[in-house]
Amino acid sequence: MADLLERIDARLANSVELPRTFRGLSVLGDAGVDDVAFFFSAEYREELTQTRTRVIITSPEIAAMIARSGLPQWDAGTSFLVVKDPYLAMALATEWAAQSLADHTRFGVESGVHPSAHLGRGVKVGDGVSIGAFCVVGDGAVLENGVRLHERVSVGAKATVRRDSELFANVVLYPEVTVGERARVHAGTVIGSDGFGYAPVRRGEAVTGHQKIYHLGTVIVGNDVEIGANCTIDRATLPGGATVLGDEVKLDNLVHIGHNASLGRGTIVCGGTCLAGSASTGDFATIGGLVGIVNRVRVGAGAQVGALSLVTKDVPDGGTAVGNPQRSQSEHFRAHAKLNQLVKQGKKGTSK
Repeated sequence: MADLLERIDARLANSVELPRTFRGLSVLGDAGVDDVAFFFSAEYREELTQTRTRVIITSPEIAAMIARSGLPQWDAGTSFLVVKDPYLAMALATEWAAQSLADHTRFGVESGVHPSAHLGRGVKVGDGVSIGAFCVVGDGAVLENGVRLHERVSVGAKATVRRDSELFANVVLYPEVTVGERARVHAGTVIGSDGFGYAPVRRGEAVTGHQKIYHLGTVIVGNDVEIGANCTIDRATLPGGATVLGDEVKLDNLVHIGHNASLGRGTIVCGGTCLAGSASTGDFATIGGLVGIVNRVRVGAGAQVGALSLVTKDVPDGGTAVGNPQRSQSEHFRAHAKLNQLVKQGKKGTSK
């Protein structure tokens, strides 16, 4: 418990003695007696009255509300810990717990090279590297200190995985791509495949075939990046070019990043989204789920794109894009309000 409190910078808000140990982290409604639970919102007050946990982490404001409410948990049975941001505290707590579990090989990857793995000529393997069953590491690849490859990972020739990065089962790195430090790449993701490009072959005005454009560039993934399961990140088209994911980029599952795209630092992309070739984002942009961003469009720094939107023109720094056709958030909701008014007027006209 002392380790957890130090990690999340928490203090005891009531006079109930804090247990020295706990079993695990849990949501409030499912928490057992020996679990630690998080309480973010007064909307879940009913769960608070029914929970069995002896330790709850919340904000000072909610703790003060509970103290005034007269709930019996405040004076007996439950220790309330307060932190400035409970949601951030939960994130830090899960990181702390995951590191502890990783120390006990939670995912079954032990240090060293599994006997079934294949390493090509000239592979450089740093200290503390783990290479799981049936992995293949191509000629001249570099695995820096602390890299963890889970089972059936393929690292192409001359690819580089920098220190303390972790690649989960069935990840494929094509040749010459680079994954930065402390990256996490989840199962089934492919980094460095060819982009989608074909030149039409014509006879007169008629298209009679498609000439493939072979992609000869690379992919560069920055530090502290997390890439979800079954994502695809295409390599750049020409030699010297790169598809770039900046430091701290976070991709959800099933995200596609087209050739020569560039994501600024801290960009978040939610599931099912597709960035076409040469699309880009500024630092800390947020892209919702099932979004399409067309070729060469830029989503500015700190901008936000709503789910299910089609982005066909640049979004300014700090701006918003919602819907199809693309509008700013305020324009989108004004348009819907007017549309609703027209629908209501139409219904009244029909009834007459």
